[in-house]
Amino acid sequence: MAKVALIGVAAGLIGLGALALGYQAGRSATVVSLPDETEVAAITDRAEIEGIVRNYLINNPEVMLEVQTALNDKQEAAQREASVKVISENKDRIFNSSGDAVFGNPKGDVTIVEFFDYNCGYCKRALPDMDALLSSDPNLRFVMKEFPILGADSTRAHMVARAFKAVMPEKYLEFHRDLLGGEGRATEASAMAIAVKLGATEAQIREKMTAPEITQNFRDTYELANSLNITGTPSYVVGSEVVPDAPRRMPGRGAHLHPELECLDLAERRRAFPRALRTVGPLDVARVRSCIERHALAQAPPARQDDAVPHDAPPAPDGTAPSAPPETPAPPRAPQWRQGSRSRQR
Repeated sequence: MAKVALIGVAAGLIGLGALALGYQAGRSATVVSLPDETEVAAITDRAEIEGIVRNYLINNPEVMLEVQTALNDKQEAAQREASVKVISENKDRIFNSSGDAVFGNPKGDVTIVEFFDYNCGYCKRALPDMDALLSSDPNLRFVMKEFPILGADSTRAHMVARAFKAVMPEKYLEFHRDLLGGEGRATEASAMAIAVKLGATEAQIREKMTAPEITQNFRDTYELANSLNITGTPSYVVGSEVVPDAPRRMPGRGAHLHPELECLDLAERRRAFPRALRTVGPLDVARVRSCIERHALAQAPPARQDDAVPHDAPPAPDGTAPSAPPETPAPPRAPQWRQGSRSRQR
């Protein structure tokens, strides 16, 4: 209550000051020339008001946090309203697209739409939650929107997935569980291996991968995600609401970052950090980038001992065996999608 009273007093002072300034401005508008003393008084009044405001904010800095919170709440409310409108205008594209897989009861009375990426760690953790929901509710339908946003590996893996769905739709759920629940990064090669294991041939999959409808399905999903302000995975649409991280497995407000430079670049382009941290303006992510680069270096395979000294190295002048050169850190391993693209070019 004291704070409210203080804010009211400050607001009153500011209001009185504004009236005084308005009065002086009115006088200056009707008088051709003002005495120097009046101009000095007006400037003094303005400086005094600014000083009152400044001192109040310095002594009550929590007011700025309240303003920031109010702004964020207003922006989020506006985004919710916009999402409701987008969902209402695109119900068929969101809930009944022929390009999306449907798990559970195709005629269920409750629909959950999931935007996912096969290389999203939180999507992997959410897989058991989906299975548990499907087991507990026979009237639930899960619509899966393939949303590859984590680099070329993800894109190629999802292309194989869509092609497999077209070739063997009855086994797509098994394919989905194997690829999303598997160890390591999902790539075109790992997705193709699962497809072949389940009975498809590589020739069938590669032929379907060139179908224009696959590219169009991805384009439709990206457009919907942008309209709904979906910038990460997993994200869900339930009824008329967008729900990031429905299982509540991610930290903060649903924002997360995979330890990959491609993911960091995407987050910067989409201005995800300011929204997630409830702040304004761009943020310096140099230390985050350095941490990810160190992580990549740590994940690189160690240098092999037999590579240290060539097998055909000549003996030393004194007849002893040649010594190995000083050990140097292994270079960061190139992303697999780059290796794959080079192999395909060959």
